[in-house]
Parts: sequence; structure tokens; C-alpha cells
Amino acid sequence: MKPRDTCQSSFRKQRNMLKSKLESYQPLCLLSHDLINQLSVIVGHCDLLSKEVPAGSENARRLFLIREAAKEMAKRLNQHQCNMDARIRAAAIQDQSLAKVG
Repeated sequence: MKPRDTCQSSFRKQRNMLKSKLESYQPLCLLSHDLINQLSVIVGHCDLLSKEVPAGSENARRLFLIREAAKEMAKRLNQHQCNMDARIRAAAIQDQSLAKVG
């Protein structure tokens, strides 16, 4: 095999791996987006309910804990999604660089 053929073969393998990663990432992205939306609903309901319970009560404390847990999980999911987006963008840039070489 010629050096150029080896380079093109390597490029094709890397392009296929990137395509596979993108295809598997898309459903996860949608799931993450839906979960963040549902967690936002929980936060909103906690905010509304907190106005109806006495301040400092056990129910107010529980609502606060639920709200903070939902808010923290939404933050984590959002951060994870941003990290994955950055990885995908970096892989796409690498893919473009390889295309120029090949």
C-alpha cells in the first residue's frame, strides 16, 4: 500500500468513527434537553408551592431541597452537554484538518 493510500484509509476510519459518535450523541442530546426541561418544571413548581407554605416549616425545607436537587441536576446535565458539544466540535475540526491533508 502506498503512503497516500494509508493516509486516506486512516482518514476514512477516523471520519467513520466521528460519524458514529455524532449519531450516538444526537439521541443523548435530545434526552438531556428533555430532562433539563422537566427539571425546570420541578424548580418552577417548587417556587410556586413555596409561596403557599409557611416559611421555616418542614414543608418549606423539603421544597427547598427538591428545588436545589433539580436545579443542580439540570446544571450538571447542561455542563455535560456543553462538554460533549466541545468534544464533537474538536473532532469535527480534526476531521476537516485530516480532509485537507488527505
